[in-house]
Amino acid sequence: MRVQVGVETMIKKYGHWVILVLILYVITVIYMISTLRSDTASTLGNYYTGQRSVQTGENRNADKKSINSVIVESAEDDLLNPNVRRNILIERSNNEDKQNDDAPSLLHKAVTKQSTNGLKLTNVSFIPIGNRFHVYSAYFDDRLPDSYIRIIGTGPGNKPKHKSGFWCIYDQQKQRLNRNSTMATEIRLSETCENHKKNNSFYMLSCLVPKIIVKEFRKNEISRVLIGAEKSRYNGITMAVVNNSPFRAKNKTMSTFSMCVPSLYGYPKPLHFVEFIELSRQLGVEHFVFYTQSITHEMINILKFYETEGIVTILPWNIPKPDDIWNYGQSAAVADCLYRTMFKSKIVSFNDVDEFIIPRHLKSWDTMLVYLEKQNLRRTKNVAAYKFKSVFFHGNSEYLTSERRMFKTLNNILRTSEESAIRTKMWVYPETVFELGIHHLSQAIKSDLETIDVDSEMALVHHYRRCDDVYDMKCGNFIDDYTAQRYGEILIYNTRNVLRRVKKDL
Repeated sequence: MRVQVGVETMIKKYGHWVILVLILYVITVIYMISTLRSDTASTLGNYYTGQRSVQTGENRNADKKSINSVIVESAEDDLLNPNVRRNILIERSNNEDKQNDDAPSLLHKAVTKQSTNGLKLTNVSFIPIGNRFHVYSAYFDDRLPDSYIRIIGTGPGNKPKHKSGFWCIYDQQKQRLNRNSTMATEIRLSETCENHKKNNSFYMLSCLVPKIIVKEFRKNEISRVLIGAEKSRYNGITMAVVNNSPFRAKNKTMSTFSMCVPSLYGYPKPLHFVEFIELSRQLGVEHFVFYTQSITHEMINILKFYETEGIVTILPWNIPKPDDIWNYGQSAAVADCLYRTMFKSKIVSFNDVDEFIIPRHLKSWDTMLVYLEKQNLRRTKNVAAYKFKSVFFHGNSEYLTSERRMFKTLNNILRTSEESAIRTKMWVYPETVFELGIHHLSQAIKSDLETIDVDSEMALVHHYRRCDDVYDMKCGNFIDDYTAQRYGEILIYNTRNVLRRVKKDL
């Protein structure tokens, strides 16, 4: 009786605390039971999943894959061989139906795994594929009804046209195919014209982008593709594919003039190197792309200074076996810069550091371009390039001041009276060109595009070096030419200012 009264008294006094403790106890018990079940299920699930994964790995090579071959006619009428058909291979695993739709695609898994093992995204370095080929960069090209990936590469000269033995392997971007599908298109070779009987040559490697995934490439500035010697998603190297079309679509401000300086090597004086950049800027160049092969620390410091100013892009040019390819692979660098500047610059010029396209009467490239486009107004839409004749400057005058004698373009006022129509330099509209030679337009993107020969009274290429009697050049007669002197005052000031700033930053 007393116990009952005591319990009732405790409930009346502490009842709400007792109820709270009971509730917490029940919740704890439920949580422990659910956790135990979850751990058990997870352990069993991992065991069976691992077992299935091991079995799949062992039998992967034994499994036969059904390959559906889709033939696509190329609409690339003016390039490569219009009669050659492009094969698109779609590989599907026999056990693809067993895959979980929510799982990432196998191609994505394979690429991720290879990346952790040192696989490189190749956009500024030559990477070997196969035994003798190397690839440097890749670009998405949608200027024709069919879209292509253009790959800048080198390989043995005189290879049979079109046959490469390599494939572009695509990770499907959308669920238009099954998750476990792989698409592959054959890479076609196009050996360029500037081989000069060397062992190696520059090649444009092209592979068709299947229409089912073209939109995915168009909307991304950087995509990825696997390059391999087999139609397999498990072998090959991954390349970054650059697409400048979004730049064009976003209506970003386009540079009027860019300049490409391929295969920069040797040891020019720092003053002459800055002189080249500053005079080119004075003429109208807004951005430079330099491909550095072998240069001094002084030149590297100068380039880095301009790079921080946003004026220069520096790309290492580690071309394999440079002695086995013409002029350190100059043609390959020209092609890379052509596609790199496409849709970002209206006009691109390709110069060495001792060459300048100098207007004879006008002062800047801008005013000269306006004049040339008005002069050829009826043909402007069909113009791919402007070609300028060259002359050689070598020799000075006793009347020059000592300060001007330090500058190559101001010191040398004697030039050849003969003009070379072979050793020319070009202005090109990059989106109109498929392949560009060193001194000529090799192939436009369409057959109705043409090159305009600019009259030597309008402009000349000033080439500051000793004249050689080669091709159509005759070096017997020299005349005075003071055209470059009008740039002297600003050129001297800007060059000295840059050299002071570079020295100060060291």
